[in-house]
Amino acid sequence: MGKQKGDGSRSKNRASSSSMASSLVPTGAPIVGFGGYLGSSKIEASVASTSAEETLSYVDLDNEVTQHVKRLGRKDPTTKLKALASLTQLFKEKPAEEIAQIIPLWAFEYKRLLLDYNREVRRATHETMSALVTSVRRELAPHLKSLMGPWWFSQFDPAPEVSQAARLSFEAAFPQSEKRLDALMLCGKDIFLYLDENLNLTPQALSDKAIPIDELEHMHQRIISSSLLAIATLIDILLGVKLQRNNENLRDEEPKGLSKVKTSTILSAETLFTSHKSFLDFFKSKAPAIRSATYTLLTSYIKHVPNVLSDGTMKMVSPAILGSFQEKDTVCHSSMWEMVILFSKTFPEGWSSCNVEKAVFPRLWSFLRNSCYGSQEISYPALVKFLDSIPFQLLNGEKFVLDFLRNFWAGRNPTRSTTQERSVFFSSYKQCLLSVLLNVSRFCTEGTSSNLPTKILDEILLKLLLHDYLLSGDTMKPEKSTKAVDDYLKKLGKIIIEIVSEVFDLVGQGLFNAFCSSFKRDCMGIIQDDEKSERFNLRMEQISKFFVLLDEHVLREGKSWPLDSLARPLVKDAFSVIRSSNNASHVSLLSILCETFAPVELFSEISDKASNSDDQEKLKVFVQTFKDELVPWCLDRNTLSSCAKLDFLISLMQDECFSEQWSSILIFLTDGQSSVQINRLEVLALLLEKIRGNIGKLKRKGSLPEHWHHNLLDSTAVAVVIGPSTGALEARFLCAALGGSVKADQTCFISKEALKNMLDGILTKFVYPLAISDLDFARFSSSQLISSSKAKYQEDVPNGSYEAACFAFEVIKRSLYCFTLLPEEKTLIASILAALFSHSWEYSVNRENIHIEAPSGLNLGKLVFDFLKGVETGFWSDLDPSVRAAAGTILVNVIRFVVFNTTQRITEEMLEGYTQWVIELTSTVCQSDGELQGLLDQLLSEEKSSSWPIWVGLDKQGKSRSCFVIVDQPSMENIPRSHQNFVAFVDKLVSCLGFSKVIGGEISESPTSPLSREWLATEILCTWEWQGGSAQQFFLPSLVEYTKGETSFLSSIAKIFLEGVVLHGSGFNTSTWILFNSWFTSDQEVNKIQEPFMRALVTVLLVLSAKGNLHRKSDASAFFEHVKDILIDATSINRACLRALPYVMGAIIQPLSEKLQSDHENDNVIDGYILGWLQTCISCLSDQSSKEDFEDWIQVVLSCYPLIIVEGNGTFRIKNGREVSHEEKSLLVSLFRKYQRSGSGIISSNMMQLIESKLTAVLIAYCWLEIEENDWRVVFNRLNKWIQSCVLLMEETAESLDRSGINFEKLKTIVQNLDRVTIETASVALMIHCLVSEINEVQEKWEMEMKSRMMENILRLFLTTGSMESIAKSLSEEASDIVASSRFSYLQFWGLAASIVNNSTLEVRKSAVEAMDLWGLSKGSVDALYALLFSSQPVHHLQLAAYNILASEPVCQASIVKEGGDHSDLDGDLCLRDEICTMIQIPTDQLLEMDLLEQQRVKVFIAWGLLLTHLAYLPASAPTREKVIQFIQDNINPDILVCLFQHIPLNIGSSPKRKDKDTTDLLPEASNAANASKLSIVNCSISLFVESLWPIGTEQMASLAGGLYGMMVRLLPSYVRGWFTSLRDRSLSMAIEAYTKTWCSPPLVSDELSQVKDSVIADENFSVSVSRSANEIVATYKKEETGMDLVIRLPASYPLRHADVECARSLGISEVKQRKWLLSLTTFIRNQNGAIAEAIRIWKTNFDKEFEGVEECPICYSILHTTNHSLPRLACKTCKHKFHSACLYKWFSTSHKSTCPLCQTPF
Repeated sequence: MGKQKGDGSRSKNRASSSSMASSLVPTGAPIVGFGGYLGSSKIEASVASTSAEETLSYVDLDNEVTQHVKRLGRKDPTTKLKALASLTQLFKEKPAEEIAQIIPLWAFEYKRLLLDYNREVRRATHETMSALVTSVRRELAPHLKSLMGPWWFSQFDPAPEVSQAARLSFEAAFPQSEKRLDALMLCGKDIFLYLDENLNLTPQALSDKAIPIDELEHMHQRIISSSLLAIATLIDILLGVKLQRNNENLRDEEPKGLSKVKTSTILSAETLFTSHKSFLDFFKSKAPAIRSATYTLLTSYIKHVPNVLSDGTMKMVSPAILGSFQEKDTVCHSSMWEMVILFSKTFPEGWSSCNVEKAVFPRLWSFLRNSCYGSQEISYPALVKFLDSIPFQLLNGEKFVLDFLRNFWAGRNPTRSTTQERSVFFSSYKQCLLSVLLNVSRFCTEGTSSNLPTKILDEILLKLLLHDYLLSGDTMKPEKSTKAVDDYLKKLGKIIIEIVSEVFDLVGQGLFNAFCSSFKRDCMGIIQDDEKSERFNLRMEQISKFFVLLDEHVLREGKSWPLDSLARPLVKDAFSVIRSSNNASHVSLLSILCETFAPVELFSEISDKASNSDDQEKLKVFVQTFKDELVPWCLDRNTLSSCAKLDFLISLMQDECFSEQWSSILIFLTDGQSSVQINRLEVLALLLEKIRGNIGKLKRKGSLPEHWHHNLLDSTAVAVVIGPSTGALEARFLCAALGGSVKADQTCFISKEALKNMLDGILTKFVYPLAISDLDFARFSSSQLISSSKAKYQEDVPNGSYEAACFAFEVIKRSLYCFTLLPEEKTLIASILAALFSHSWEYSVNRENIHIEAPSGLNLGKLVFDFLKGVETGFWSDLDPSVRAAAGTILVNVIRFVVFNTTQRITEEMLEGYTQWVIELTSTVCQSDGELQGLLDQLLSEEKSSSWPIWVGLDKQGKSRSCFVIVDQPSMENIPRSHQNFVAFVDKLVSCLGFSKVIGGEISESPTSPLSREWLATEILCTWEWQGGSAQQFFLPSLVEYTKGETSFLSSIAKIFLEGVVLHGSGFNTSTWILFNSWFTSDQEVNKIQEPFMRALVTVLLVLSAKGNLHRKSDASAFFEHVKDILIDATSINRACLRALPYVMGAIIQPLSEKLQSDHENDNVIDGYILGWLQTCISCLSDQSSKEDFEDWIQVVLSCYPLIIVEGNGTFRIKNGREVSHEEKSLLVSLFRKYQRSGSGIISSNMMQLIESKLTAVLIAYCWLEIEENDWRVVFNRLNKWIQSCVLLMEETAESLDRSGINFEKLKTIVQNLDRVTIETASVALMIHCLVSEINEVQEKWEMEMKSRMMENILRLFLTTGSMESIAKSLSEEASDIVASSRFSYLQFWGLAASIVNNSTLEVRKSAVEAMDLWGLSKGSVDALYALLFSSQPVHHLQLAAYNILASEPVCQASIVKEGGDHSDLDGDLCLRDEICTMIQIPTDQLLEMDLLEQQRVKVFIAWGLLLTHLAYLPASAPTREKVIQFIQDNINPDILVCLFQHIPLNIGSSPKRKDKDTTDLLPEASNAANASKLSIVNCSISLFVESLWPIGTEQMASLAGGLYGMMVRLLPSYVRGWFTSLRDRSLSMAIEAYTKTWCSPPLVSDELSQVKDSVIADENFSVSVSRSANEIVATYKKEETGMDLVIRLPASYPLRHADVECARSLGISEVKQRKWLLSLTTFIRNQNGAIAEAIRIWKTNFDKEFEGVEECPICYSILHTTNHSLPRLACKTCKHKFHSACLYKWFSTSHKSTCPLCQTPF
């Protein structure tokens, strides 16, 4: 049994007796009643009688209350607490009359409970008491005297919560303080009696139960200490309160009742004092709480009942009280001091009643020497009061004082005490010492003189305090010189000074002079020690700190005695010793004295010429002494004390004679010349560093930076720079003179003219390594820097140039901020800064190009590189803008040089590096957007020598930044390398700095006037492609993003491109637009345009017309107006304009039509133009015009009829791009019919097909209602012909690839030379097919045979392209990539083909597959489909179509399992196709490391989808299905499920208790996965999620993963369960189980129950029933006289948890067989990878076989194998028992022998 926390000692929150008294004293001291009255009610004695007649028996009491009261006698504290809680509630609920009857019984239990060991019981007791007294009120009065003793006692419980509860209960009974005092006065005698009983208790008498001795001891200590405190407080209250009466006339008369109370209290107190032998036994108690309470009680006796200390008792009490200094427990010290001090003041004669030399002083001295045993903050202040209370006339005063101060001092603890304790110690010690000095007579015998002050000065102040301060090194080891020691010494020095100051002011001059003489003598002794002592430096430091403390505490108050009596005499005597020594501590003392006192006054007496003349004469003498003695002594030679001497020299500098002093120093060091000896230069550098370090202090003295300028210093610095010496010492001197190492240090000791000359020399040295660099741009940089400087450079680089450059860099690095001091020398400063960047860039290039031999300057470059990275941004902003601009100009020229002059192909690493240079400039020399744009203007400016720009030129006249198209332009093949390099550089710059800054010219300071660079965007878009990049990669997306907020930019550059198209349109080839697929504009289509301006124009117009452009309508309308002026309404339309018009109209016709529809006034404008163009086309056919005219005009017409291709879920729909009028439709029909009659005569056949196909597509899309029967016949014939032509082309290509001996180059040629016109024509034909398929009215006109043939041709196209890739893949992966990537040129074509394939019928698919397989290629239809599905360059339309065909008839049978194998036999081997096997057997650790959207991972998921779809297609009893499942279990790692859950966000770590299935709170990925899992289980298909997989994203992959998981838990439950049970991550398994339980198990269980109900066929022996509410299946099997009911319960998280099987009822079946059947069904269900219904069916078959007499397998005890459901067939030749082949194989592999399991015969 352990003690409860807090019961052992008195709490800090426990109230003292004085606080209790104050709480009971009535405010304002009103009249109170006494003498038997409680308030105004008289309490009769008879009421309290307890005669037998009046005593209530338990029978009369409330039974419930009685029971709870009885429970209070239990030992268990829990029972007591519950009983008290019940009583509290009953006391609140029951009437006061009923509760009053229980008070006698409660009073008995109350007294006993207050002594309980458990503090919670005691606290609860008082809470119950509060409830009782609140309820009964005045009914408590008869029982008050019996309750008051324990009630009062409990208010001093050491547990604060208990005492607080007791106090609250007391206040609940007596709310007013007057009433509480009345109660105490009334019951005072009874309280004393109760407390007396408590004091007489022993531990053994406390309890009659077996309580541990330690608990009894603890209870006894608590009772005694609380009782003692209760007595003390009661005495304080009853004897310490003065009461007044209302009757003013009787104010001086004490009330009779009060006198009676006091008399009674004194009598009771005296009785207690006597009976307990003056409480002296409690002094000896081992419990601190009892001793502390005893001290408190005796204090109350001394204060209120002093008469108990008579002569007889004094001899016993006095030694105990005065000898209580042996108390070592800090808890008792506060009450101990209160007792001792009060006793000493009240009974001074008590000191003579004991032998103080033996009983008191030894204990007191020990108490002091031991730091008051830890109670410093309590005891030290009490010592001052104690010293005042001692009757020294009865003692030997002088001896006591000296012993007291010595022992007091011995108790200090410099290293282990806290700051507060040290402060209290020194404050108390000072008060005691000053009290003695100021009251000397009190400590001496009357009539005698005393030398006590002298003794105190000599023995205490000097030998103890001052000795400890100065010689602290002798008593404290250096390793202990911590903050505590420093604080101790500082406080010690402070009190010495305060004592001395008090002595000077109050005591007398003699004592003060004695101290000063002794102090100087001790200091001189230390100074003359000649460094022989190990603690010499520490002692010198203490002397210095003493004078610093004097400055802080005395000099600032205006007192002069520290200078006159201490400092000046010490300097006068010590200077000669210091001057002859070589110790820094000596000199440091002088420096501190100079800083503390005026040097002139301090050193006025050390010279022979010293006199007591006026201040001017003193100054003159001081200056002469400074020149003649101090300067030579401080600067003459380099010694150990040189640094200290320089500090001393600086401290001597005075504002009145500063110039003369500084000149004398420089003349001494330089001998008046510019060349300085090396040793003197070092001293000068050190001196300047010292001055710089003290510049702030010197400024406060009046010394400004310009005061330090001097011709000698200037000439010396310049000479060092231009001189040959480049050592570290010279650099140190220059840095010390220049300053500027940090922003705050911009004090330069050199004049501006000299600074300019120095920087010019530094630049000269710094540039030399660049001139001899191996890099061209570095040499170019050096020439730029040399030309910008006015200095004269040597043509031949001198020897040691690298060392000189390092020297120059060291100066630059450490004096960088001094550059801000010369804004007028912008060229010089800019050149130095540019040189820094040039060195850094040279290093960055050499660092990247390791094949280049690093020059000697590489180390310098690295230093510069690292330095520039650390330069603060504030330095660049502090520079003058003109300096930054000049530096930027130099560096921009360097960057342009390196980009334009790069001879080899520019690499990505180079671009990164060059762009990083620009970024460095923008973050340093450009501090605003305006400065940045100025730098970019220089960077991007014209460079004719390097052919920049070549497409447009910038008009340099004015500020409009207009541009013009350059007439002479190179062909795309002849673009200069330098131009391509620079375009690549600009593109990289745009990606790093942003489009808005580089192209948009954005200026945040002036957003309304950006300096946009349309010409630069034009140049990049015209260049289009460059080595390593193109405009489509980054520039175009940036342009699109930028133009969302800048509406005019696109229109501006589009006009430039249009101008270029018109100017260079003569180079257009004929019929260019017709090959451009404007209905499906992709990057590949735009790339097909060869003319630069036309390609750029189309690109920009597509961006302008995009739906994301909010201003597309107005922009298109505005641009059309511009087009009309140039191309349409021009006086003469040349062919170039005519051929450009289709591109323009095709791009803007849709937004232009939208604009016109909303603006009805202008509707006829565009319509009029289109009608005119239609009529022109028709006239060209009628007039038999030239072929070129018709081609140009028909393309213009077709461009005005856009078709929109809408893609969705693997299908394509064709919509009209605009509304057309009836007149337009009529002209279109006429044009079509006219073309059919005469078009073939003027146009070549290939082009005729393409034009005719597009015209046909437009006709059907816009005018299908106007088409007649003959027209439809023509359309269908043409459609079939165009598609068949493409089929023939692709099949011929496939045959060419399949020929043996084809090489890689030939394959590449064959694929790249496919006829583009044929494929484009077929693509349009597929669009026509889609259009016709959506028109129901036309379907009946389309002959079924023709339609089927066309569909079959499209499927042949589809399979042919797959076979081409499959054939190529058999050659190499690279060959496969070529075939696959060729499809990207015709994405629309293959997308349309795949869309039609997805909608093809079973008959068409079957016919196409058969035709493909009969073709005779080396790769068949399934190979072709897998090649498309798992293509290295996948097209998702083709992937989806391939998946759909592979997953459906007629291919699905052969898509998984290889052909040619016999899979009807369960024991035969299964051979999956290599394509599917390779994917699903990829190691899962590789999959887990892949990116979640990586193509390989997608292919694996698709392969699993195919496999599961095939598994779902197979019948439940098919042998192939069993083999596939067995293959999965044996060969595929189930961790594929971990890969699935990588895509499904789970609440890992939480246990959600969701009862609903709402997915609104889930993440999108989790919501998609949950819905997919549910749907895949219900539909047993994932085709929906495969169709929605593209474009691949996180949500799409989550849906596919969820669908796969749903399929697995339905088709492979045992496989999933095995994986789940193997998980070791508990949080992951809980999350997966919660997901499955919520989203998968409910539909799966519902489906399982439905299958059991629907598919399990009952017969006369077997029946099945289903309970959906309980998720139970009851299978009943009966045979003749036997029967059995087996119950299958599906868990909520099925199939992750096993289904439970139990026997509900059996009849006529032995227990062995019952257990066997039960185990058999359980095994079948748990091993079943499929529906439970199938497991039940197999189990029933197993039993049927058993009853038929078929023998079971002796290994698994089952007739049908639990996994593959085979019969036992392998028989032992000896014992004739038959075994399952799988069981026998497992037996052989695990037992490692091939014998029969039963007879052990070799098998």
